[in-house]
Parts: sequence; structure tokens; C-alpha cells
Amino acid sequence: MLSLFRSNPLLDETTTQWLYDCYAWALRNMDSEFFHQETMLVTPTNEHFPGRVDSAEKMAEITFERVRTYAGMQNWPVTPATPTELDSWGAISEIRIEGSLRGAACHVSVIGETDRLPIAYDPQQARQPDRLIALFARELASHLVRVPQEPPPGGEEYKDHAADVIAIFLGFGAFMANNAFTMGGGSCSGCGKSPQALGNLMEEEMTYALAIFCALKGIKNAQVLPHLKAKLRPHYKKAAKEISNDSDRLRHLSSLAPSPQAAITK
Repeated sequence: MLSLFRSNPLLDETTTQWLYDCYAWALRNMDSEFFHQETMLVTPTNEHFPGRVDSAEKMAEITFERVRTYAGMQNWPVTPATPTELDSWGAISEIRIEGSLRGAACHVSVIGETDRLPIAYDPQQARQPDRLIALFARELASHLVRVPQEPPPGGEEYKDHAADVIAIFLGFGAFMANNAFTMGGGSCSGCGKSPQALGNLMEEEMTYALAIFCALKGIKNAQVLPHLKAKLRPHYKKAAKEISNDSDRLRHLSSLAPSPQAAITK
């Protein structure tokens, strides 16, 4: 009889396990010490993004600087690049890390035809600040996932999916979930992904990844829910409840000790 009152899991077991595995991979390879000590839940509030400017270009510049500082990548040689600029961007063969991966102690150098890593964006996106923040976080994450010698869960073909989770791991889960796509809700003949959608994971999957982040950081629902779209709040609450009851997997993530980072990748 008790089974009649059990709700179905929010995600299928394979997807849920992959999200946990992706966090374990991130904690092993992407400076877990910085994650535990300095990473915070970044929110679309004046606390984290104060003020507005008249110029879209200036807004993008200010937003980018804040995003990369919150991500702990202020010492990375990253530069916002428009589509036109990307067309002539030189090839990159290596990203070399000295010291820690993120934070004030890290030093990153780029080997190739350019010494800068591009962060692709359209200046018109400055008119949608929340989406611009998500895009910058996702682009930063796409460079981070190139660093570990250990491939992401599922192999190299899941690197783009892992970048979605890493953007959430960096603290930008509310922005990522709010700008994700819904299965069957897009405009590309039923694929579910509209031209405005961000990333590769669906919004339910990003919301679940956000709930894992908050469980690891001890962030209460009340600190998260006001910053999510109304339709995502029930998903988040259910995910948070599932995760709190999944003590073994959560305990495993919590046990992963900070480890030094000294990877060189191609």
C-alpha cells in the first residue's frame, strides 16, 4: 500500500547518476577547495549585479567582469568576442595551468595562434542581462572542461553537457535553469530547443543540478526559489527533497577532499 503514495523520481536514474558523477568529476578536477570555501549562489539581484549603464557594450563589459570574478577565473586570459571577431580568432592548442585552477593564486597561459580564450557573445544580448550572465558562465565553463586529463562522465562526447553542469558548479545555477529549454517546447520541429535556449541539458536537469549544488553548499530552499521561474519551483523543491533523502550519494560528494590542480591539456 505504501507504494501508492510514493511519487515518481523527477529524472530517470541514469540521468540522476550522471549528474552526481559530473559533480564528483568536478570536485576531483576543478578546485574543490575553491568550491567549498569561496563559491556562492550567484543571484539576479543588486547584491551581485548592482547598477545599470546606458551603453550595451559597457553593460556587457561590467557583467563579464563580475561573472568571471564570481567564477574564480579573474586571472584567466579570457576575452568577450563577437561573432565577427570569432571568425578570425586564432587556433588554441594548449591551456596551461600553474598553481590552483581558480582564484587569486592561479596562473593560466594559452599556447597557440592567440594567447587569449574567446568568450562568444552577441552585444545585443546585453538587453537580456540574466541570459547574458548565463551565457558568460556557460562559455567560461566550456573552457574549464578542457583542462582535466580525466574525461567527463560518459566520455568526451559529453563535454558540452558537462559544461552546463560546470556553469552551475561555478554558482550560476539559477541563471542556467531559467534559460534552459523544455522538451517539446521549442521551435525546431519538436526538438525542444528554441533559438533562445542555452546549453544542452533540459531545464529539469539543470534544476536538479542546481539542487545538488545547494545541498553541497547548505543553501536553503528559501534562498533559491525566489530566483527561479515560477514553473521551475516545484521541480526544484522535489529535487531538493530527493537529494536530501539520497544520503549515500550526497555523502560521497561531500567527502571528496580538496585536491591540487596542475593539469596541462590540449
